Amino acid sequence: MWFGTWDGGVSRYDGKAFVNFTTADGLAHNRVRAVYQDSEGVMWFGTYGGGVSRYDGNTWTSLDTREGLAGNSLGGIHQDSDGSLWFTTDGGVTRYRQSTTSPSVRIVSVKTDRTYTNLRTIPPITTGHRVTIKYSALDFKTLPEKQQYQVRIKELDSDWRKPTKADTFDIIFDEAGTYTFEVRAIDRDLNYSELASLTLHVKRPWWVFVLLGTIGISIPLIVLGFYFGKRLQTQRAIAQQFNPYIVGRVVGEDLFYGRSDLITDIERTLANNCFLLYGERRIGKTSLQHQLRERLSNADDPTYRFIPAYIDLQGVAEDDFFRTIAAGIVDAVGARHASPLPSLRLTDDDLSDHRYSYRDLNRDLRTVINHLKEGEIKTIKLVLLMDEVDTLNTYSLRTNLNLRGLFMGPLKENLVLVMSGLFLKMDWSTEGGGSPPFNFLSREIEIQPLDEENARKLIFEPVKGFYTYEPKAIDLILEYSELRPFTIQGFCLRAVNRVLADGRTKITVSDIEGIKDSVLAEVQSIRGDRAGTSLPSSLNEALALLHEEKSRVEELEAEIEQLREAAA
Repeated sequence: MWFGTWDGGVSRYDGKAFVNFTTADGLAHNRVRAVYQDSEGVMWFGTYGGGVSRYDGNTWTSLDTREGLAGNSLGGIHQDSDGSLWFTTDGGVTRYRQSTTSPSVRIVSVKTDRTYTNLRTIPPITTGHRVTIKYSALDFKTLPEKQQYQVRIKELDSDWRKPTKADTFDIIFDEAGTYTFEVRAIDRDLNYSELASLTLHVKRPWWVFVLLGTIGISIPLIVLGFYFGKRLQTQRAIAQQFNPYIVGRVVGEDLFYGRSDLITDIERTLANNCFLLYGERRIGKTSLQHQLRERLSNADDPTYRFIPAYIDLQGVAEDDFFRTIAAGIVDAVGARHASPLPSLRLTDDDLSDHRYSYRDLNRDLRTVINHLKEGEIKTIKLVLLMDEVDTLNTYSLRTNLNLRGLFMGPLKENLVLVMSGLFLKMDWSTEGGGSPPFNFLSREIEIQPLDEENARKLIFEPVKGFYTYEPKAIDLILEYSELRPFTIQGFCLRAVNRVLADGRTKITVSDIEGIKDSVLAEVQSIRGDRAGTSLPSSLNEALALLHEEKSRVEELEAEIEQLREAAA
């Protein structure tokens, strides 16, 4: 049995247990209004805002207005006797005929010591060296950002790996031998291509044979060297109180695990889409924004020049909102553009009321964009990375509509928005039934906890070579943290401090049990509402009352203005 939920994705019940699927798995949106199984057994899910998704038990795909769907909010799904699918949407009715033509896929290159495009000339690969395999699909009906692949190493994988949108695969071979890499492409209609395969020969490095030839003499020296080197390294770690884990600050790339596919997906589709990243407190939204800023700052895109501007709205009053946006953009442009900016309203000391308005921002944005276009052959894309957007819930409808105006007005070709926060009010009521302020957002993505593989990496990778964990200690951290990165870092930070105080280098089960209560209590006090994706009911009620009062004030202002016009 399948169940569609409001904000929780879909759930499948087999009579014994529930399995949940969300946007992290490939569902287009977590608000699901329709569930349908077609004649082939494929499941279809009509979402509210993300189009329609389908799932064949292995792969998720989706359709939205970019493929011709009349609207992204669905009401119903039906299949005709001829196999056609009918979708009722907020923009009308769409009839969709699925294709049965499979895509094709080819392996483009292999990068080892250098990049090889002639796959027949790849020399044997040395163990311990990274290999990057690039592949590409030939598919004229699937959008590039929705193209998916599955890969496997026949000698290492018992089954295909999880579908991914990444068009490269990295691997480091630990053992010598012959390996067969296989890849297949998956199109939007869940047609799977024929396989493309590549045989790789892996050998041990030359020094291994030299080592084996002199093994009788060398083994004692190697063992002693390794022992004393390892001991010296751990002694230095203890002496310097080395602890790489971070709690309460934005993590850098060295501690950023499990979001690379998401960042790549956003980066590929960012030029023409605006995003909302939402999720519980301390789930990594701000760190993701900063990683995205770094990626965009260094992007070498053939079409667009991205200029990311990080804008923190925490504590920003409504009167300072547009000034804050302008200041963030000016700082970002100044850091990446050599020539000084022309005169701006932002820096004008003659602002009579000291209030920087939406009109001022529009004017300054036009000036900045025109300045950036001078001598630039690429399309300018100012990317506003707007964090802590919960603040917008307390602003007036007018201010939020003005924000929408930036991304739907004349400047929209050069502006992109990525918002992040705990909660963003979507169901604004507008006078005369007008569109709500955030209907320009293309995608809403819920930031989920890490998968187990990346959660384990976050635990042991930062301290590899310095400290070790008992296997059961790692399992306990995963269990108690529920794979949330902030909680994982909290456990690891305190665990390392604990062993440093004792002059030890091994973290045990008793260490984790000893800090469990204090870590979870601290996390609970910071995160507040455990559910995380919605505000506490009392705060929701307060926000609702606040919006009602502001709406009444706006109505009174409009009536006063009408009376003034009548009197004149």
